[in-house]
Amino acid sequence: MSRYDLFTTPFWKFEEKPVEGAYEWALSMKEKDPNGVRLSNYGGWQSHSYFSHMFPYGKHIASILSKYSYFQKFVTTNWWVNINQKGNLNMPHTHPGSELSGIWYITDNHGSLGFIDPSNHTRSSLYVTKILEKENIFIDCKAGELLIFPSDVRHMVRPHKLDTNRISVSFNMVIPDLGINS
Repeated sequence: MSRYDLFTTPFWKFEEKPVEGAYEWALSMKEKDPNGVRLSNYGGWQSHSYFSHMFPYGKHIASILSKYSYFQKFVTTNWWVNINQKGNLNMPHTHPGSELSGIWYITDNHGSLGFIDPSNHTRSSLYVTKILEKENIFIDCKAGELLIFPSDVRHMVRPHKLDTNRISVSFNMVIPDLGINS
């Protein structure tokens, strides 16, 4: 596991091996619901959102995160499958209502996941020249790898350039009881 700080924001990347059968499972999800939903995706296919207990690979993800005490206070609330073909992309977005979000890659992403510097909006007037402004950071992930990041960080996916499917599963996590109403 590697931890990075992007834009002074924590970001975790778990380097894991691909799981046998996950690719076929994702394609079967699309066969069951060929229309899917349109949210941040432009083209491509995105499944409906499902409760965490309905994720057949939930124990795999939980076993990765359980090795690190920080993640043990979080629970997964929902998940969905993303399948992009050549030219498909996801527009910049965040995941409101959750503390952390994750992406589990079933296929390589070929450097397509981009994170947008949150200080560009709030601090842009402090920069005198374009040279000082930070660029978006794109992350390259291999099949099997898992990313975790704060849900309020805007992110996007570049258009897929290959003739193969680019497949991932996204999910959201919360801390179940913060004691705010106690």
